[in-house]
Amino acid sequence: MPLEAPPDEEDNLEEGNLPFFVNKNGFPVEEATWERMWKHASKIHPDAKKEIEQIKGCSSLNDVPMPAVPVLYPQSSVPNYLHLVQMYIQNLRYNHTGTQLFEIKKNRPLAGLMDTAKEMTKEALPIKCLEAVIVAIYLTNCLPTVERFPIGFKSQFNGHHYYHVVLGIMYKGRFGALGISRRSDLMDKPLIYKNLHDLLEDYNHAYLQYTHTLKKVRIGGVIPHDMCSQEKIQWGVCSVNMLKSNHVERRRKLERYGRDLKSHVTYVATSSPSTKDKRMTLPPRRENTMAVPAPNHLYPVSTRTTQSAHIVRKPNSTNHNYEVRI
Repeated sequence: MPLEAPPDEEDNLEEGNLPFFVNKNGFPVEEATWERMWKHASKIHPDAKKEIEQIKGCSSLNDVPMPAVPVLYPQSSVPNYLHLVQMYIQNLRYNHTGTQLFEIKKNRPLAGLMDTAKEMTKEALPIKCLEAVIVAIYLTNCLPTVERFPIGFKSQFNGHHYYHVVLGIMYKGRFGALGISRRSDLMDKPLIYKNLHDLLEDYNHAYLQYTHTLKKVRIGGVIPHDMCSQEKIQWGVCSVNMLKSNHVERRRKLERYGRDLKSHVTYVATSSPSTKDKRMTLPPRRENTMAVPAPNHLYPVSTRTTQSAHIVRKPNSTNHNYEVRI
């Protein structure tokens, strides 16, 4: 087994070198998928086989309440709405069935992933971390002043590698995150961090609390707010090796990337990805134009058309001796 799974598969197929299944046949869930989940439950809880059989054979189980999808009202503040989004994700609950119920292909266009997010809000079933990121993107598309970008983690414990992902957010120069995890301090973070370095050091500290060694952090590009966008999410633009870099090097690299995010400028890049020197033009001002280089590492590049690109200004616990799964 390689030390690092391929980027398209690391969140979908493995969890600490232990495979878990993905429901690729949609809904309603097929009988074979149900049997696989029951078998997984029996394996994890060998002393509860009687209870599992009782639940499995019961035809009058109580309905599980469905959480209400948060609504952004005109009077709602951005931090309050982000809190509602996080509470909704948590109310969906973490998926412990051993089967990811929604198939997430990370190389799909954003529009396709948003269709999957709609299905997740319709079914309101338990989710894993990658699914939570897609739901968070879907529910925050209505916040044009909030920048979103994925943050991926690779940690090691007892010889096993673990992968985790959250949705980083930036609003008014402050950083935070949305997501879900088995551990409360490894999912969302409030909008209180002045820079990316402080945000990631908080996650690093949380990993250490569970005796995990955080090996690598990957920060993706800014995600557009267009529900119909054919852009693909850039999952790993800035990579930080937490073991081979010291504190000063990490701070310098993350602060540089964070300054790009804080520029409060959205770049709509439509030039060909094969073009080495991509440039953006400002909208006309007093019949004059200016050509400025764009930080293409931050924003996705469309391959559908070749158009002029413009800058659009935006408003301003103790150690555990058992294996801990993140």
